[in-house]
Amino acid sequence: MTPEEQFTEPALQLAVEEIAGGEPAPEVMEAAAARGCLVLPAGGMNTATRLEMMRHGRASVLCCTPSYAMHLAETAVERHLDPHSFSIRTVILAGEPGGSIPAVRKRIESAWNARVIDHAGASEVGAWGFGDAAGDGL
Repeated sequence: MTPEEQFTEPALQLAVEEIAGGEPAPEVMEAAAARGCLVLPAGGMNTATRLEMMRHGRASVLCCTPSYAMHLAETAVERHLDPHSFSIRTVILAGEPGGSIPAVRKRIESAWNARVIDHAGASEVGAWGFGDAAGDGL
């Protein structure tokens, strides 16, 4: 899958506090919107509200840190929601190590029943890389 193909369906933008100091990552939102995606910004919401927005908005792509992807899945289970019942098919991870660490990657893929893509970048310059198709690293 090419980077362009990653943003071909409605996506949930969840680049929140852990990644961008409380603001959604504008380059992610702009890239997705430029490809015709419905972008659901989730900055400033609590976890329960984000989960409801993801579920009702039928988001198919989740963008967040690895630790927040797990926190979302765990919170969903605590609220008696099955993360597998959500429409999430791809989880794009950034902001901390994890997406290219096999054990972390497997946990997130299993929790969401979704493909994980590791993403790398910096606030100052934007995205500079993404994981390979096999999930072996950036």
